Amino acid sequence: MLLTDLPVELLLDHVLPALDLPSLLALAQTSKFFSALCSDDTFWRLKLRRDYNFTSNADTARESGWKVIYKGIRRPSVYTWGNAGQGRLGVKGLPKQYRSGVPFPVKVNIKARIVSLVAGGWSFHALDDAGRIYVWGQLQGEGYAMRQDGFSESVKGASTPHRLQVNYPASEPTDEAASHPVKFTALSCGRAHSAALDSKNNAWLFTSWGRPIELTSPLIHDTQNPDEKLVQVECGWGFVSMLNESGTVYVLWPLTEAEEFKRVMDNLNETLDESGEHKASAIEVEGEDVIPCSSLAIAASPLVLPPIPDDLPDLSSADPASESFEATVVLVRIGAGDDFLVGLTNKGHVLSIDLTGGGDRAPQGSEWLREQWRTRRRPGWVYLPQYSDVEQVKQNPVFASDSGVLPPTKMKITHIAAHYNSFTAYSVSTSTSPHASLVLLGKKDTTAPTHELTFPQTIYLSLLQESIIALQLGDYHQAALASNGKLYTWGKFSDGALGLGDPVDLPLGAPGGYTRQEDLNVARDGRRWATPEGVSDPSAVRFDHLIKKDDQLGGERKPSKKFVVSVAASGWHTGALVIDLDGDTAEENAGLKGKAVVKNEDGETFAGWYPPPVGRPMPGGWPHQLPSTGVPHAANQPPAEHDSHDPYSTFETPGFNPHPSGNPATSSSAHHPLPGHGPAVQRDGAGGGPPLAPRFGLALERGRGGLRGHVGRVPPGLAAFMPQHPPAPPGPEGYPEHRGSEE
Repeated sequence: MLLTDLPVELLLDHVLPALDLPSLLALAQTSKFFSALCSDDTFWRLKLRRDYNFTSNADTARESGWKVIYKGIRRPSVYTWGNAGQGRLGVKGLPKQYRSGVPFPVKVNIKARIVSLVAGGWSFHALDDAGRIYVWGQLQGEGYAMRQDGFSESVKGASTPHRLQVNYPASEPTDEAASHPVKFTALSCGRAHSAALDSKNNAWLFTSWGRPIELTSPLIHDTQNPDEKLVQVECGWGFVSMLNESGTVYVLWPLTEAEEFKRVMDNLNETLDESGEHKASAIEVEGEDVIPCSSLAIAASPLVLPPIPDDLPDLSSADPASESFEATVVLVRIGAGDDFLVGLTNKGHVLSIDLTGGGDRAPQGSEWLREQWRTRRRPGWVYLPQYSDVEQVKQNPVFASDSGVLPPTKMKITHIAAHYNSFTAYSVSTSTSPHASLVLLGKKDTTAPTHELTFPQTIYLSLLQESIIALQLGDYHQAALASNGKLYTWGKFSDGALGLGDPVDLPLGAPGGYTRQEDLNVARDGRRWATPEGVSDPSAVRFDHLIKKDDQLGGERKPSKKFVVSVAASGWHTGALVIDLDGDTAEENAGLKGKAVVKNEDGETFAGWYPPPVGRPMPGGWPHQLPSTGVPHAANQPPAEHDSHDPYSTFETPGFNPHPSGNPATSSSAHHPLPGHGPAVQRDGAGGGPPLAPRFGLALERGRGGLRGHVGRVPPGLAAFMPQHPPAPPGPEGYPEHRGSEE
């Protein structure tokens, strides 16, 4: 039997994944069959997940280009722009003219291979290929922390990226789980909190960066029933929602005073503060700023949302390619905004559910909502036909007979997203063009006198011509990512959150610039600053603002081939995960003007391939430090637009080494041995003395918690493979803030 006689799925699922990268590339050159097989997009998508912990594909509608991303993800870059308050851009030394906001992408220095990026109300969270979380900005931006405070305080700021060292909580002092680091696979951010999923499908909550909480409950983590496995965590403005495999949704309000969860969490934090331990002050480990976290376990009792309606219309006629064998309609994706959720079913139905006491009134708590739904005095999930039914979409004015734009004849929404008071539903490969997309946007509204939520539909004509695969929403701006790696933004200026360039340097009338000559003149003279008008049409974001000008090119910048992998937006800021298709472009430092030049170390081109690190050692235990009193949360208040950069100096990290050593020697500091790391330097003025070992759950000791939760075939052969796997579509070009403050 020849190797080509094996079933294709056997080769893709078992043979190819067992090969190292050089062997895989060599196999691809042996025949046309293996060349096509080794270029299979599904295979490279799975390889990205296995080798690099790359799970951002769940948030995009990308259907191709995974091999290109695999090549470039070895040396990714993180860019941020927009409001610079609270240190949320992750860079220090900004020139005076950019203190309030940077209107173009600036590069963040992170000593890690970042594979996912999300944005919070005043912060960014990033996930690396080892499943570790990096944070910067402030989790809660409406307050200040003292210099001696640690990251047990939600208002403690990090002006540059800090890595969270998170271990599993221990139910007793001898529990070995407390020495096991957590590998995270997905992140989500709310306004002043964040949540994550780990590799065991446990849900985690962060109301401060120094004290992560593992949510334990048989409802959300039933190891005996695979249908109860969590598949998504999604943070809304002030809540966290969770979706399991069977389509059930759970909601928890961690910052709402009326909730039992908040009382339990506050009692645990108070006990930690009184014990004089677990302050979570930052330390330096081999050039990285690290936050040694104290993990807690709380037996959460989230609100179980009502099931979706059982009389949803049949949408299969609008999508002839849909799988007819899927008889059961279930939720497969959720998006969370300000006290509302949107949901997407496997059949393309888009629904919404109101989590308030009715319209604009404030949330009344989970018990009140549970009673309302039990007695049917309030509707549960509401079907949104204007975002689901192609016949309803055709009625949009953009498809008027005199517009010349053809409406789609078939449609199946595949992705949704929500933030603050907006949401979007989108899909790619519409009937009008195989490389176009349909993006539907809605803004939360209420209907009097019932106060039910409605979402008037908006369609942007220019996005119909692009293959949009992801869309993220800020408070007053939007960002859309195309399959070719281009990024488009539009909306209000929001201190530069559009990232279209410095208005002073842009031509009059350019997107992101001034529309009146007098405003441009006084801004250039430095006499005053006028806020540029918003941008109504999606406009492309450039990443060449910091590229050093080349004298050999007549003082022009060398063209840069940047490919955006994913985008994050929230508040008044935006970020992007980017790979450089050139691989050798020199950029000025984040200091922007008059600073040193940052260059890629290897100087290799994009064609240089290196396998990912295998068996990378994960960090071990960490010292725990003295706690401090907390600062109360001020929920649902307008943002404080002040600059609260953390005052301490930050170690400048060296460039990222793509070839980490195999077994770093274990070393220790004067305080505590840190397995797998160099000397640890105490930060933030915390005192010395041997650290106390972690000793929890406190939830069990105090009687408030619970036990820590653990949680069609392809025919064989070449002849069958080729007609079912046509050549992949072309890859990228060049390759075979906050409420009320801006309304």
